Amino acid sequence: MPIDIVVVGGVTLDENVVGGVAWRGVGGGAAYASYVLAALGARVGLVTRVSCDVGEMLLRALAPVADMIDTDGLVVGDVAVPAFRNVYSGEERRQEAMRGSYVLGPKDLPSSYLSAKLFLVTPVLGEVSPALLESLLRRRASVAVDVQGFVRELGPNGSVTKAPSLRIPLAGLMLLKAGVDELPAASPRGINSLLSAGIEFVAVTLGKRGSVIYVGRKEKAHSFSPPRVRTVDTTGAGDVYTAILAYELARGRDVVEAGTLATAAAAYSTQFRGPSYPISLEDIRRLAEQVGHSELSLDEAQALISAGRPRCT
Repeated sequence: MPIDIVVVGGVTLDENVVGGVAWRGVGGGAAYASYVLAALGARVGLVTRVSCDVGEMLLRALAPVADMIDTDGLVVGDVAVPAFRNVYSGEERRQEAMRGSYVLGPKDLPSSYLSAKLFLVTPVLGEVSPALLESLLRRRASVAVDVQGFVRELGPNGSVTKAPSLRIPLAGLMLLKAGVDELPAASPRGINSLLSAGIEFVAVTLGKRGSVIYVGRKEKAHSFSPPRVRTVDTTGAGDVYTAILAYELARGRDVVEAGTLATAAAAYSTQFRGPSYPISLEDIRRLAEQVGHSELSLDEAQALISAGRPRCT
């Protein structure tokens, strides 16, 4: 089938502890993004590697949308997948992790995927090579990047820390998304350095406080506040947000429409555990009516971001 969006990144084996209750299953940006995009009608090409047991779990999770996901880029074999333990206490999250045993490079992209309209690169812990990004940008493809897997490092006992800097090509990206705690590594000199690199959109997520989206070199930004929902697990919400935002922007949606829909989709996802859950566009649109939006000056946007607290320790 023709591919609308190619999702590249690691599928993880997760243990999420919320309110003292543990849930185990597959996770990772590639899983969350592929599912929600396919559920909302996009034709997805998935590029990742998994072990046999995790592959079975992944295919079960994606089964409701399997007819919308092409798996030519999915390799099942003798590899170790990234593993995460996420312990939540209020709005804080403590992460521990184990690195996977593979790195995805340009040769992992099936030739049939190279004509896709959009590539979403969403690593979790260094399992995507910057060379893959370089190859896509050389082709002048439309590329969105979630920086989380490029700025994470492992500290003592598997604790997750942040790298001092982001070492990936930036010029020509359609979208770069960073969490507020990842921003110092992604852009030590501030947002302007990202915008001057030629990135079309920069999105900064602020947890329960929503997000800020900058548009190119314009002297304005947009803030979005999420609707209230009964939250069960926030794991993967940022992945859902990035996936929907990138897809809608690539389709030509106005940044306000795209940001509103992405914010609603992310909030909706927190009502469930794992990447697979009942979803429809009507559900998201109903929540979208409750999303708050403001247009900000760059100074106002910076003040909003500066007020954010780190999400991970």
